Amino acid sequence: MNILETFNKKLYEPAPASFIGWSRIVILLILLWKFLSRDYSIFGLMPEELAIAYAGNTFNPLSAYVALGFKPIVDLFTFHWIHAFLPFPTVNILYYLQLFLEAMLVVTLFFGGGYKKLNYLIIYIVGMYLLGFIFSMGADIDEIFIPMQMVLLLFIFRGKETYILSSNQQSPLNYSRENGWFFSMVLLIFIGYYFLCGFTKIIDISLWDWGRCEVANLVELNKIKIAVGDDRAPFFMRDLIVGNSWMDIPGTALIYLEHLMIPLLFFKRRYIAFAWFIYFSFHLTSLSLNLFFTGIFLSWLVFLPVHRFYAKIIILWDGDCSFCKKSVDVAKKLDVFNRFIVINSNEKGKYEEELKGWDGDIDKGLWAKGVDSHENLVGFDGFRRMVWVMPLLWIILPILYIPLIPTIGRKVYAWIAKNRYMFGCNSKGCRI
Repeated sequence: MNILETFNKKLYEPAPASFIGWSRIVILLILLWKFLSRDYSIFGLMPEELAIAYAGNTFNPLSAYVALGFKPIVDLFTFHWIHAFLPFPTVNILYYLQLFLEAMLVVTLFFGGGYKKLNYLIIYIVGMYLLGFIFSMGADIDEIFIPMQMVLLLFIFRGKETYILSSNQQSPLNYSRENGWFFSMVLLIFIGYYFLCGFTKIIDISLWDWGRCEVANLVELNKIKIAVGDDRAPFFMRDLIVGNSWMDIPGTALIYLEHLMIPLLFFKRRYIAFAWFIYFSFHLTSLSLNLFFTGIFLSWLVFLPVHRFYAKIIILWDGDCSFCKKSVDVAKKLDVFNRFIVINSNEKGKYEEELKGWDGDIDKGLWAKGVDSHENLVGFDGFRRMVWVMPLLWIILPILYIPLIPTIGRKVYAWIAKNRYMFGCNSKGCRI
């Protein structure tokens, strides 16, 4: 199978409809917060002649990526070309336009895109228009890139929505190729953003010059500013970096590497949690330099598989293992929402339909499968899947996804599964 065939297969890999609804909630809340936190009416007080600080006029115009920052291109994508026909807006017009956008965000949050998904198109046009005033003043708000692209994607997507106050929606647990396409496109938006960030680092200045950036000293300088009265908040990551200038070059190289290798995530999606951790750490570190990428930071929440919190799970356990039985009994007590369908391996014949397509080799350990999903997990991964529906164990859930923890967990679980009869056996044929 060549790379194009693999790409096409992954592009339509079935995904749950819950991802669509959850993405809408996350992105609209981020945008609502963003637009509520700034008063765009002040641009009505500014003479139109002052709105000339476009990126193309501010940075080196010979840089390829700055070409997109020239006035004609910015005005095209922010709909400011309309000022060739209409006068510059007044304070009142911008005030009511922003109020209208905020109202649209709230309505769409609860009721979805409406007729032909036009709500998303309206949000995109009005939102980009207001953001255009920021761009024209030379401000760099690239953290808006991901949320606004996803709003446009929600408009383009023709499938039914989820988590809206309407009967015309699909089940959150519905897996389909159409929903898989939406998931893939969202993933490509993230990949495009970070890959292009890595690319601009290459054409901006050399790796050596980036490595000579005294990150540790800059962080220490910010810490001193806070101590003498700067209004920036203290942040624990600063203390981990101050005095460790040896981290400058390898840290820079790691940033290059993670940005330029992110396209692989499209094909290796089981590493999304790992990428989430890496970029979570990266954005936390950037806070030490007072670089706030809050919009992007929060956008990663769209990949939280919320369907796992309530989807029923089939649990297949070794009926001859008394230790396994005790473990399953404890899990059932923690299953306060009654999500588990527990099957004794000695009674597999009664559940042929439920177990269809499973490996089911009980020697590998406990098996867990979402009833309406394509998940088929065993051992440590099966246990981790069970934790999603056990509220009392949610506190350890993030730990189970930290890099290296799954690798260690799988080895430990494999040893326990191999030696499970040492802890008790219910059959005369067991090996003691």
